[in-house]
Amino acid sequence: MTIKFRLGGLLPLLCLALLVLALAGCGSKAEEAFAKVEPRLLAPEDGKTLDNMPRNVVLTWHKVEGAARYQVELQMQNPMDGLWMPTPIGINRRLTDTERLQITFPGSQPGRWRVTAINGKGTRSRASEWWRFEFVTGY
Repeated sequence: MTIKFRLGGLLPLLCLALLVLALAGCGSKAEEAFAKVEPRLLAPEDGKTLDNMPRNVVLTWHKVEGAARYQVELQMQNPMDGLWMPTPIGINRRLTDTERLQITFPGSQPGRWRVTAINGKGTRSRASEWWRFEFVTGY
């Protein structure tokens, strides 16, 4: 059995395949760069003591170029053993499309938060450093 190929028929397909591969690689440098970005937090400042009731706090950070949304992680410190644990369901991880998030913190104890940027393709940046705050409202 002999198989014959026409070079003229394969050449356009080969060119198309190479073009697709080249275009697929164009965004990879941008995606790699985005994945290395770390959001910069603004407020409340690291180590801030808060005494307002109700325990409302607005978390803010700098805009990350190319971000479509942000994931905010929030943890509270267990007063019994000092370990960090997720806050109650619903506020421990939140997605937002702005550079701010208002939350009501569940307890009069230390908390910490950090932010990860997410671009339109779903690529995640590095998470920011954790910043701590503490509510001292007496109960």
